[in-house]
Amino acid sequence: MSTPGSIALILLIVQALICALVPLAIAGGLVFAMHKLRKGAERLMPKAQAFTAHIAAGTRTVCDKIADPLMRAHAAASKAQTVAASAQARVQNFMSGRR
Repeated sequence: MSTPGSIALILLIVQALICALVPLAIAGGLVFAMHKLRKGAERLMPKAQAFTAHIAAGTRTVCDKIADPLMRAHAAASKAQTVAASAQARVQNFMSGRR
């Protein structure tokens, strides 16, 4: 092979190596960033979990306060319906016995 051909081949190889190093550098940077994020997440995750547990407890309390009057009203309506049905059955039994 001639000298100019060898120089051209070397330059092409160097360009190909540079083109291959760019994705490798990007991938290495992403791995490093994920490692740093994981370390930060390990430190911050207990705080986040405690915060969400606090929010969940508050939400549960508010839902209980909202649902309690509705459940009482439904229970009272069911009781009244049962008493009315029982009274109606007694009246029908009484009336059928008189005939």
